[in-house]
Amino acid sequence: MRVTVYRAPARNAHGDPVDQDGHPIRVGGNGTNVGDIDGAILGGQSVERVSTRGDVVSTEGLIGVPVAAIALEIGDTLIAEDGTRLKVSGPALWGRPHSLTGAPARYRWHQVGALHN
Repeated sequence: MRVTVYRAPARNAHGDPVDQDGHPIRVGGNGTNVGDIDGAILGGQSVERVSTRGDVVSTEGLIGVPVAAIALEIGDTLIAEDGTRLKVSGPALWGRPHSLTGAPARYRWHQVGALHN
């Protein structure tokens, strides 16, 4: 799967994405594109039940990216070819050589959550 990586150039004191002048921006717009990653693997996703009001649901899971690809950071937005938008919410997992065999890792895995907008 191919995903496009978007990253805010800066964040304010509240963690919101802003441009160099401190104005709020939407990540995924012009100037926030970091590049594409080919060969990403979307791991199993866990879906919570809809809330009692029926208007809120959360989908989270893992995405694996080749170790030679762009290093993802917490807060990055990923947009897949089918339009699925994911936000990186955790540091890289399992990106180091295997502890028993010493074999190099081929993928880094990151916790992601689905974005609705």
